[in-house]
Amino acid sequence: DTRELRPRAASQVRQLALALPRAGWMASLTREVVFTASLLWLLADGTYYDFGHPWRPCGEPVTTWTVVSYHLFLVGRVCYIVGSLVGPTDSGDFMLNMRHPGVATQVLYWVTWVFCLPVHGAWTAVGALRVLRVRASEPDCLHGPQLLFLMVWLGLGGAWLLV
Repeated sequence: DTRELRPRAASQVRQLALALPRAGWMASLTREVVFTASLLWLLADGTYYDFGHPWRPCGEPVTTWTVVSYHLFLVGRVCYIVGSLVGPTDSGDFMLNMRHPGVATQVLYWVTWVFCLPVHGAWTAVGALRVLRVRASEPDCLHGPQLLFLMVWLGLGGAWLLV
């Protein structure tokens, strides 16, 4: 009888519609965790060494800028991950919802928007200036993979701010 199939099909459609946002949320959270793990690896391995060779000291503290940049980015990502885990899953993306029910999620939300993003933006600009100054005054200091890595990191930092 088709009357019995319609409510069951409607119920299955409703269940699927309710499950899709959770699946998207989990995929987003998985991306964030993988990205955060990559940042931790960069902090542990890629900051001071380039394929087993230490970075050359330059006139500008480029390595210090890189380490602080990783930490700032990591703080922002951790705020996002914790806020996404603590907040309700049906309220949409953590960073786009200003009406979080709990105090902890409100604090994480505002710390991310008022502290992490502006400080990261300013620090990215400082890094771009440092890299440009080093390239102008000491062209041999940043070579090959180090320069490419810094340019990609600056590009990612700028893109993250725009998104």
